[in-house]
Amino acid sequence: MSEEEVLSLNNYLEDLYQAMQIGDIVFESKRSSELYNLINKLLKENQELKNQQKEFIKWLEHELDTSGTNASRYYYFLIVLSKYNEIIGAK
Repeated sequence: MSEEEVLSLNNYLEDLYQAMQIGDIVFESKRSSELYNLINKLLKENQELKNQQKEFIKWLEHELDTSGTNASRYYYFLIVLSKYNEIIGAK
C-alpha cells in the first residue's frame, strides 16, 4: 500500500470513528461494536507506530550529533535518516 493510500485510509478511519462517536453512523448492533473496536484498535496501532517512528528519528539524530569527527559514521547516519524520512514521508 502506498503512502498516499495509507494516509487516505487513516483519514477515512478517523472520520468514520468520529461519526460513530457522535452517532451520525449507525450500524447493525451485532457488527457495530466489532467495527468500532477494530477502528479503535487500528487508530491506537497507528499512533504507536508514529511514536516509534519519532523515537527512531530522535535516535538517529542523536547518533549524528555524537558521531563527532568520524565522518564515515556521520555520513552513514545521515543517509539512514534521510532515507527513513523519505520512506515515512516526514518533512
